[in-house]
Amino acid sequence: MKTRDFNYDENLDMSILSIFFFVRGAWKEILLFGVAGLVLSIIFITKAPKKFEAGGQIFMAQLMPMDVINPKAMNVEEPSALIWRLSHPNSFTPQVSAACGLQDQPNAGQLLGQSSHFTLPKGVTNALEFKVLRPTPELAKECGLAIFEFIKATQSALVAPVTDEAESRLAFEEGRLQKSKEFVLRVEKMGNQAMSAAYIFEYNEMRQSIGEIRLLKNMINFNQNHVTRLLFPINSSDTPIGPQKSLILATGIIGGVFLGLIIAFIKKLFLRNRSQSNGSRCT
Repeated sequence: MKTRDFNYDENLDMSILSIFFFVRGAWKEILLFGVAGLVLSIIFITKAPKKFEAGGQIFMAQLMPMDVINPKAMNVEEPSALIWRLSHPNSFTPQVSAACGLQDQPNAGQLLGQSSHFTLPKGVTNALEFKVLRPTPELAKECGLAIFEFIKATQSALVAPVTDEAESRLAFEEGRLQKSKEFVLRVEKMGNQAMSAAYIFEYNEMRQSIGEIRLLKNMINFNQNHVTRLLFPINSSDTPIGPQKSLILATGIIGGVFLGLIIAFIKKLFLRNRSQSNGSRCT
């Protein structure tokens, strides 16, 4: 009958019992490296900086395009395109980096991109959610506000040319309307306005200008009112969300135990090979 111990027969098929005896024989390595992993995890938790989270939901600026029969509101910038734009290291300005406490870092843009996270909320086509992690709750909130103001400013710059063009056309149409009104009034004072082709033309131009002015005013008001905005004020957590102590401790212990098993297995192979080599010399 074969006895099973730490040095069990190499031809023995792997089974639950063989694994059990192997682990029992390697308990010193498992315990040693498990404790080492626990100690390293505790050291990492005490040394790692705390992370506080701030975030909110941003609605994209919208505009009403010109030269359409039935104007429909559209996003100035699609949320997915904004996320892609903010993913570039040089997308944020030095002012935003300074507000996030990264003014002294040479790669501030890259660090800010790593500490901020943008996602698309389900079922909403004109908004995105963002979160930013910083060492203190005050800095996290200030950083979140700076990121929002940066997005608002860049999208306002995209809306400005459209609004400026609408205001220019509005001024032109108001001037043309005024001229048409003066001409119609002069013809009406002279009489026989129904027989005047010029009167009919100017009268139609006046009605067309009135409709165009109404459309342009609605468009300008819409663009000015539908700017980039927050659904709720940015708030920050009072308790740190990182480092995650339980996850780090579990990872350290499991990693230490796994490393101990590997060391024990290597040690077992080394001892077995050495015993085989000694046996071959004796023969």
